[in-house]
This record gives sequence, structure tokens and C-alpha cells, in this order.
Amino acid sequence: MVASGPKSSKTATNEYQISIEGNPYPHTLALINPAGDNLNIKKHGFTGPLGQLLSLKYTVYDDANEKLFTVVDGGFSNMPRVALIIEHEEVAVFDYGLNRLEMKCVTNIPNYTIKGNFLFGDYDIFSQREVKLSSVIVLQCDKQSCFSIQVLDKAELAAAIGIPTAIALLRARIEEHLE
Repeated sequence: MVASGPKSSKTATNEYQISIEGNPYPHTLALINPAGDNLNIKKHGFTGPLGQLLSLKYTVYDDANEKLFTVVDGGFSNMPRVALIIEHEEVAVFDYGLNRLEMKCVTNIPNYTIKGNFLFGDYDIFSQREVKLSSVIVLQCDKQSCFSIQVLDKAELAAAIGIPTAIALLRARIEEHLE
């Protein structure tokens, strides 16, 4: 799977689109940028009939073949858990499941803030310094959501794209619960 990304300056605005195939078990991830520069996505995970119930990882590399981030889609079918790993550290974790007898999403993102309702609509991602890293707009592609990302801080590209990618995988796992 090949995705696209820009080679522009650290202050330029860049746009990406995330699409995921498979619901409620995502099996294909694509990150697309109209500029046509390459990001490479390597899929890891179990194969066979139970593979989708266990764990699936996507590692995204930039055009210089340096690892940007890994997204781990784990947990069970009715209790999805998605984690974003940057430089061997979990920087964002999303757990969706029963919380006090109600289906809720519990997040752990210590160094970033999400403003807006990422489970149902558009949202923005901010750093600890309150710098907006990216804006995400939810689009409808066939029966599943697609996401348009406007990256505003290329210096934090891994988080600016990685957090929306983790959220997109989580949403693909739980979209039938959200409707």
C-alpha cells in the first residue's frame, strides 16, 4: 500500500485524506496527498480467520524511509483499542467500550489536545503549546467515513497525521455503534 505526502517546508499547509476499508474490521489503510510525494505504509499483523480479532499494525514511513509512526489496532470486536506509537512511545490511546454501563470512548493523550467531537464530527489537534497541528474534516465515502486532514505544523507531522489515523481506525471499528 502506498500513500502520499508532501516535501514542503515546516510551516506550509499540507492536505491528506485517510480512507479505510473494512467495517467493523479494518483491513486496508490509505493516506493520500494530492501533491504525490510518497509515504509508505507497511501492514503487520496476524493472518487467518482470527487475525482481525487480535491485532493489526500499520507503520508509516516518510519518503526518506524513516519511520513516522505506528498505529496498533487491537482489542476485541466489541471493545476496540487503538494506540499511536511515535519513537517507541505510546503517545495516544483510544479505548471504546463499556464504561459505567454505557458505551464510551476513554482517551489518553498526555501531550496533545483534541478540540471537537472526534467520534461524531470534525475536530482540531493542538500541541501542549496550544499550537494547532492539524484540522480534520469528516467526509462520507460510500458507507464508511473518510477524513480530510489539513496539517498546519509539519514539524510535528507524525502526531498531526498519526492521531487522526488512530481515530479513523477506531471509528471504522465502532461505526455501527455510532449510527
